[in-house]
Amino acid sequence: MNHACNWPLRGLKATYWEGGMRATGFIWSPLLKKRGRVSNQMVHVTDWLPTIMHLAGANSTYNKSELYGMNMWQTLSEDLPSPRDEIIHNYDKTTGAIRQGPYKVIVIGKEASFTKSYDKWYKPESIDVSKLNLTVKCGVRDPSLPPCTNDTSPCLFHVVDDPCEFNNIAQQHPQLVQKMVKRLLDVASRSQAPRNCPTERWGAPVYHGHAWVPWIKIPPGVKDFRACPPHMADLVDDLHM
Repeated sequence: MNHACNWPLRGLKATYWEGGMRATGFIWSPLLKKRGRVSNQMVHVTDWLPTIMHLAGANSTYNKSELYGMNMWQTLSEDLPSPRDEIIHNYDKTTGAIRQGPYKVIVIGKEASFTKSYDKWYKPESIDVSKLNLTVKCGVRDPSLPPCTNDTSPCLFHVVDDPCEFNNIAQQHPQLVQKMVKRLLDVASRSQAPRNCPTERWGAPVYHGHAWVPWIKIPPGVKDFRACPPHMADLVDDLHM
């Protein structure tokens, strides 16, 4: 088990640490004006939709005010500054994170969460990390600063200088922390519940020749099947027991 690590960043998949939030990507296109470079500008996954829509010439077909994403084409193509200076990572019950500029606030509630449980630095197994050519430089850990736990939350990190989230500098910047937490809670108060359906065991590959396949019959006359049906087992198509 490799803990879904993102070494040397802190945390892992499904957490609000940088190890669960920061990802790499590769872009190739003859439309890129500046190529052969590494981009470190702030980009969020929701930015892909308006960026691709812009490239497709479909800017007028949707309401930009209804999207959280931003058009990043000039940032990606010409290496211009990102129009984004904030990312609302998430807020779930009592745990969440927000980034503004180089600063990131993490709120860790008392309820159980991946962010609370997996807050270490997880090395990949069976790999000599000393031989890795890491592009992320963690910086220096200051042992005089308090750790980031639910007892010291909210925590503040300068994720440009401290991408591995060693140093919780919340005590040095209380007004900034207060402002960022207020913004996070304001957005959370206007959020909507996710539309995820409960886990349905009949979709497991073990029931379908050990393959991921379509397995739900769309009831006759149903055009919008986004809502979770009350009895998904009744809709199974060619169920292999």
